[in-house]
Amino acid sequence: MKTDGELAREAQSGSRDAFTELLRRHEVTLRSIARAKLGNAESAREVAQEAVYRAFVSIGSLRDSDQVRAWLGRIVANLCTDALRRRVLEERRPAPEGRPTTLFDESLLESLEPLQRQLIVLRFVNDLSYQEMADWLDVPLNQVKWELHKAFEMLRSRVKS
Repeated sequence: MKTDGELAREAQSGSRDAFTELLRRHEVTLRSIARAKLGNAESAREVAQEAVYRAFVSIGSLRDSDQVRAWLGRIVANLCTDALRRRVLEERRPAPEGRPTTLFDESLLESLEPLQRQLIVLRFVNDLSYQEMADWLDVPLNQVKWELHKAFEMLRSRVKS
């Protein structure tokens, strides 16, 4: 079986099959990140589709083919940030009569900060190590540890109350 790096180099040379295999390997993780950050399955699906398009268009700009997983994660994370900005702007507008102003119901996990939700999903759904999460999200390892600590404390306090 070829490594991600080998597939990325082939994709950079124009192999659609290699690019498709890369996406197949990482699609669940990409959607999980988007779902965790956005808290909405439909928005996550849209972001994942846009991420595939952007990755396809810009695969040639990938500098380190061995870091394709982190590169894909950054594309999704950046698109999620954009989507959240748009959501905030939309929520500031008055809602039409009889329509809710939020896009999803609050739940325990969704009450966390977006980065904390992402980290919880990456850790417990995708079984990534702290270092892998840091690489994937392009944040310092200490920030990953601290944000997970804060998320656990918040979840613990909400479960107790």
